[in-house]
Amino acid sequence: MINPKIAAIVVTYNRLALLQECITALRMQSRLPDKIFIINNGSTDGTAEWLSSQNDITVITQPNAGSSGGQYSGVKYAVDNNFDWVWCMDDDTITTPGALEAFVSSEYFNVASSFLCSTVLWQDDTLHKMNIPLRKAGYNEEEYPSLKSSEVIYCSFVSVLINTAAVKAAGYPLKKMFIWYDDLEYTIRLRKYGPGYLIGNSVVYHKTVKNIGPDFLPKGRRLNPKELLGIRNYLFIRKNIYPFDKRKTNHLYIYVKSVLGILKYGLITKQFGTTLKAIMQGLFMSKKQTG
Repeated sequence: MINPKIAAIVVTYNRLALLQECITALRMQSRLPDKIFIINNGSTDGTAEWLSSQNDITVITQPNAGSSGGQYSGVKYAVDNNFDWVWCMDDDTITTPGALEAFVSSEYFNVASSFLCSTVLWQDDTLHKMNIPLRKAGYNEEEYPSLKSSEVIYCSFVSVLINTAAVKAAGYPLKKMFIWYDDLEYTIRLRKYGPGYLIGNSVVYHKTVKNIGPDFLPKGRRLNPKELLGIRNYLFIRKNIYPFDKRKTNHLYIYVKSVLGILKYGLITKQFGTTLKAIMQGLFMSKKQTG
């Protein structure tokens, strides 16, 4: 692919210091993105004022639409403006200087691939538990920690380079998901139009407070609105998306077990009605953008 046009998309909401660090890292790439787009989800912490003083950034400001709504807007803008690839991330993604160049120099950087994703580390250089992609069946479990490239079933929005040709076939991120599991749904959907790959030497840091994976059933307390969205989206994926990978997994058993576990948690925390509502929303949520 000769001189591909690559847009970097950063979704931000009220995290100005992290956004500034993220953008500084993007400006230090050995292979610079051709354009940096910031999706400002209605920040109220001075983000808009700071962005207005940056002359190398295009800003899209919108009401807070969550991660999925932000990525929807960013990916669509990149497609509408004829970019070949779109590099998606949130504002707490800190890229190492060679992250984008590693993508571009990879053997998998071609029209057949639907997406490429980075090795995601936490601040102590261990793998970030929230962003470990699911490798395709048949790969040795030791390949990922040793930073080798491999085909994957899905990945997170923390540094994923998406082929806009696949976007034109698969559509855009499902903005109604708002947050949690929206990236899994989208990358699994993209794989219908081409394989996705982990590029081991494309390295980024996910600057979270703790190195933990997503957990919508935290022990010992009531669920917050974000965790209830996690329940809804997880069950939506379990019903509609995961079976696509054709792995030897009893998806119905996992789904029923998950529902029973959530209902039990709701009883313990005296949120039975609320958890039941989230379950029903996950069961009946449409795969379309609207409705």
